[in-house]
Amino acid sequence: MASTKTSHVQVLGFGATDTGRVRDHNEDNFYCDTRTGVFAVADGMGGHAGGETASRLAVEAVSQVFTNGRPDKEISDIFRIDNSNGEFSHVRLLMLQAFAQANTNIIRFALENPHLHGMGTTLTAMAFEGYTIHFAHVGDSRAYILRNGELRQLSEDHSLVYQHVKAGLLTEEQARNSMFRNIIIRSVGTEPELTVDSWSFEAQNGDIFLLCSDGLTNMVMDPELREALLNSPFHDLTSELIHRANEHGGDDNISVVVLKVGEGAEIEGVQTPVAAGPDESTRPRIRLNELQEEEVDTLGGTAIKTPGDVKPTEPKPPKAPAKKPARRSKKAAPKAKPARKRKKPKK
Repeated sequence: MASTKTSHVQVLGFGATDTGRVRDHNEDNFYCDTRTGVFAVADGMGGHAGGETASRLAVEAVSQVFTNGRPDKEISDIFRIDNSNGEFSHVRLLMLQAFAQANTNIIRFALENPHLHGMGTTLTAMAFEGYTIHFAHVGDSRAYILRNGELRQLSEDHSLVYQHVKAGLLTEEQARNSMFRNIIIRSVGTEPELTVDSWSFEAQNGDIFLLCSDGLTNMVMDPELREALLNSPFHDLTSELIHRANEHGGDDNISVVVLKVGEGAEIEGVQTPVAAGPDESTRPRIRLNELQEEEVDTLGGTAIKTPGDVKPTEPKPPKAPAKKPARRSKKAAPKAKPARKRKKPKK
């Protein structure tokens, strides 16, 4: 195998997770590997066992795909991404395949364990390829960058309240206090069809990246996040952010991964399997939308059986929320039930 590293880049990274002050169990998981330059945060949903299991399966899929340099053969056969023009690098393709692997693994595990039916997870991940970082994101965990003293959110929340903020129906303050704030409209492992936000970003020495679950961002607002990232010793940053979330109430699990570019160990890169030569039977079949800053990549069809030549589709509108969602439990927006047919009265 050969390394995908195209230029020397050093990254210092740390990750941590905490149950918080309200819950009695932790449904979050994270992945932090400075050797390969791959990092992820997942926030599970579906009850005590379900949420923890879904988030664990998600980060395990990321670890497996990037450690092996390929997904399971079945995933390779199912999710064939059109790269005939060589537009997507090996690392970029691996990131999308890792999300497909996670989605399939969670769905299948739930089918084998019916008491876990309905479990799912957010998943926000990034992988270095030299100074180019490839991101993929589903749910309401977040990715941030601090550059030149300015904090910027790179990801978009796939939550019901965020859609209302975008539509001008709620202010950000109202969204933070909404009883619907834990309802997400996209998650990994709840539907066979998965839509992933995917984009690439050029890093610079001195950049600080933050991946986190909403247990941090619901408690610590962006101005305070910026102040902490600017002024806290980097080695203590994960514990400092978790401490601040708990000081503000700690009403959810808190997971944090922080990275600093230009310090720490040099990334070895993701291992690339040596190609055996062109094979028409493995030509990619799924096309992706290519945008400059941010794009929506539709890994369409089904995670079990995908039809050939699936064209990218626009993201689906948010589904209607339940009337009485639980305040302290993250939930996917439920499906609307079909209307019942009325029987005609007999004459």
